[in-house]
Amino acid sequence: MAEGTVSLVVYLLAILLLGSFTPISVFYELFILLGIGLILAYVLLRYAISGMEFTAVATKEEYQKERKKIFKQSLIFVFIFAIVYSIVSRPLTGEDWVDVAGVTVLSGIFMFLLNDLSLRRSYHKNKGLLDERE
Repeated sequence: MAEGTVSLVVYLLAILLLGSFTPISVFYELFILLGIGLILAYVLLRYAISGMEFTAVATKEEYQKERKKIFKQSLIFVFIFAIVYSIVSRPLTGEDWVDVAGVTVLSGIFMFLLNDLSLRRSYHKNKGLLDERE
């Protein structure tokens, strides 16, 4: 994903130039972190949408099997993430526990949806290649 790297370099150079001409020094770190976060999100989504991850999924049965596997992996991730996040954040009140549960559930949903998107794209791409051969 070379275009992601080029975009990040152009963005950071623009922030550097903008910083030398305007008084944005207060938010300088925020702009840099925002750029890095956006590029990471771009590369992650681009990889998921490309359909390259699941090369062995070409039939409906393989698709269903892999989807169940992704669901189980997401549940395991939620369980482990909840434990680790609870240890790190040390929730004391009920509101803190709601925050832990919310972040944990949203992370699990995001993980499942991203992997499911990648699986669907891979399945359709592989199925098209298989149909093309016949």
